[in-house]
This record gives sequence, C-alpha cells and structure tokens, in this order.
Amino acid sequence: MTKKPGRARRGQPASPRRNRLTSKPASRVRTALPLDVRYWITEPPVEEIHTELTRRIEILEQAGEPLARPLLDLILSLIRNVATAFGHPGNIPELPDVAERALARILGANLVARYWQEHTFEPGLFLPTIVTLGAPWGAPPDTIHVLDLPVPRIQLAICAVGGEEAKKALTGSSSDSRWTASDLFQIQVATAHATSRELGPAAVFDQWFLITLFLCLMHARYNPSKKGARLAARDANDLLDALRPDLSRRMTRVPHRLSDTVTRFEDLHQKAVEVHEALSASGPSRPVLSRARDCFGGRIDTRDLTRWTRMSPHQIASEVLVAESHLSAKALRDQLRLAAKGKEIEDSWEAFQTHLLTLPEETRNRITFFPSEPPASPPTPAA
Repeated sequence: MTKKPGRARRGQPASPRRNRLTSKPASRVRTALPLDVRYWITEPPVEEIHTELTRRIEILEQAGEPLARPLLDLILSLIRNVATAFGHPGNIPELPDVAERALARILGANLVARYWQEHTFEPGLFLPTIVTLGAPWGAPPDTIHVLDLPVPRIQLAICAVGGEEAKKALTGSSSDSRWTASDLFQIQVATAHATSRELGPAAVFDQWFLITLFLCLMHARYNPSKKGARLAARDANDLLDALRPDLSRRMTRVPHRLSDTVTRFEDLHQKAVEVHEALSASGPSRPVLSRARDCFGGRIDTRDLTRWTRMSPHQIASEVLVAESHLSAKALRDQLRLAAKGKEIEDSWEAFQTHLLTLPEETRNRITFFPSEPPASPPTPAA
C-alpha cells in the first residue's frame, strides 16, 4: 500500500519548515552573512542615511497602525482585569502619547521579520535573524536589524504576510472592528516571539514573554474549547521552541571573531616584511632561516625560503596563517574581506551617530527606538 506523503510518524523528526518553503535541497540553502547585509550603510552620505532610515520607519509604522490601537486597548483591558482581581480597580497607568506609534512600528517590524524568517531573500539564501528593537548599529553581531532591509523588501514582506489585511494596513483603510480578541492575542504571541529574537536566552527573564507563555499554558489547560486549547498549546510550544538554539543559523564570521584573525594576520605580515627584506638582501641563507623560524616556528625549512623569494610579504603571511589555522586560502581571503567590511560599517555608523547628535531630540529618539546604549558622543575638537 502506498503511504500518504506529508506528516511524519511520531518519534520521527519532521523536515524543518524552512526547507519546505523552497524547491532547493537543504544542502543548497544557506544563510546570508550579516556583514554583507549591513554593508549598505557605507555607501550614502549621512544626510541620505537619515532620510532612508526615516522612510523605512514610516513604512513600518504605517503597516502596524491599524493594529496598534486595538492591541493597546486589549493590554489596558488585561491590566484592568488584573488590577481588579487584586483589589485595585481604576488604578490604571496612563500610557505615553507615543505608545501607539511605537507599538505600530513594532507590529510592522514583526511582520517583516516573520516573513523573512521563513522565505528566501535570494534563491537559496535566507537572511540572518532580524531584530526589531533598538538602534540599527546596536544589533548583535550574528543578526541584522529590520532597518537594514531596503524599502522594496520591507513592502514585499508586509504585503505577503498580511495578505489583504496588510495591504489595507499600508493604506490605513482597515477597520479596527474587524479584529477579535483572539486575533489580538495572536499579535501578542507574535510580539513575544520578537522578544525572544531580540533577547535570545535572556528572554526567560522578560516579563512580557513570560506573561504571554503563562497565558498560553493556561488556555491550553483550561480553555473550554478544544480548538482554543489546541491553538494555545501550539503557541506555547512555539514560544518554548524559540528558546532552543538554532545551530543551523550559528554565525562564525562575525566581527569579534574576524578581528582575532585580522590581528594575527597583521602580526604575521609585520614579521613577513622583515623576513622578506632579509631574503632580498642575503637569499635563503642559514641566518635568514634561523630568523624565519623565530618568527614562524621551527617547521620552516630552506624550501619555504626559496619559495618565499618569489612571493610578497602579504602572500607569505597568508601562507603561514593558512597553515596554522587550517583554513583554505579562499576562506582566509573571505575572512579578511569581511573584516574590512566590518570596519567600514563600524566607521560609517560612528559618523552617522555623530551627525545624529546635531538633530532634534525627537528625531534622535525615533531613529534609536529603545536603544540599548546611547549614541556615541561627538569627538572633542583638538585644542
């Protein structure tokens, strides 16, 4: 009898969702390097960067605006219920005026992050984890920020994830009355997922994440509807799964690791210059061999010196580092290229932060958006 395709048997791992969304085999699907995605910041001047970031923020806010007010009303309702249960009815804190706009931006950003988590950015290429809070220059090194994405990609994700509702969100024409309490709770679950992406393992200490997980567990156990209990159980499992490490997206070529390679290469290059100068003056003699062994280790022999006479110091340093790090020559070139990119990105963001300090406070706050650290102070002019 022919078995029906689809669901895996109990005890057998199902195929990762990511692999089912592409026609390419799993071995040909990879994740883009964060530094390659972030490199856009090095091209435009700081004034254009500010304009581009503002445009991306406006699109995110516009997408989440129809959902923000009903979700805020739901949050206030939950707070009232909790306050009443503890004997403090009416003691509801006032939300700041910018709360609705900030929540709209979070909702729009979560739509984009969710879409690109499950779809290829280019054929066979997924994006790294996308964070949605904080300043774009403060994203963890193995992630990208939602503001690193170009406007067309943001719009594509918003329209694709929400279907007709997302398209209405982009134009602001949807009605708040269409969203039920169940729909809004699913939005709360989505924001809890965003929190886990943002904080990683530290999400276990976040109150919003824990409250959402608690509500899912309670509904899964006590919901009078079997369908509601199943939905809550699925949400609870998804939130718990979000805490598990995803080694398929583990990044090794991140700035702090690449900097170690660059530091070692620069040290070897300086020694290679000295050895190369000695070779040019004396050839592969015994004193030069002794000096090369002092610089690069005792396994250097006269055959290496003879070969190095036809090479540049850069090539000599590369050969030595390839041998000691067990990398291929191509992998080493890629790491050094990415390290140079990382330095350019860091310098570009520092220049933009200096420019940002000259703008009004409201503008700075809108760009940084719950920053984990304040913008860099402008350099003190020399006396």
